[in-house]
Amino acid sequence: MKGEIRKYPLEQIIHIIFQSHAKGIHFTDWNYGTKNNSLQKKEGYNIDIDLDPNTGFVYGGNYYNNGTWMNKIGTSTKGKNKGLPATPRPGANIEIIALIYSSLDFIINMGKNNYFKYKSVTLSNGENYPYSQWILLLIFFRR
Repeated sequence: MKGEIRKYPLEQIIHIIFQSHAKGIHFTDWNYGTKNNSLQKKEGYNIDIDLDPNTGFVYGGNYYNNGTWMNKIGTSTKGKNKGLPATPRPGANIEIIALIYSSLDFIINMGKNNYFKYKSVTLSNGENYPYSQWILLLIFFRR
């Protein structure tokens, strides 16, 4: 039925979010061309988020988009940042990595108590990627 609201257990929603990041999230923001961010350049609306399975880092963004709450589209012609993020930070932003780490820690502990049944995600190449491996890489690379 059109407009139907699907109900999923929270456990499944959390897993779907992790799974989406593991396979990659790619789209153009639906607000493109609106007055919401009228100064942002067209390239800034392209969203590309991927997981590096060798580090466990989720990364993305480009020079033209404001990928996290810490960024703002510049408005200054004099400062030469009009239409550009004032602080562009494409790559693997630390607050995103920290959020993923704490979320992985939470679901792994929930799994130990039989409250979270999912143990892994599937990468875009079809490879199984255990949550336990993902968090170990984040622990290793945070040093």
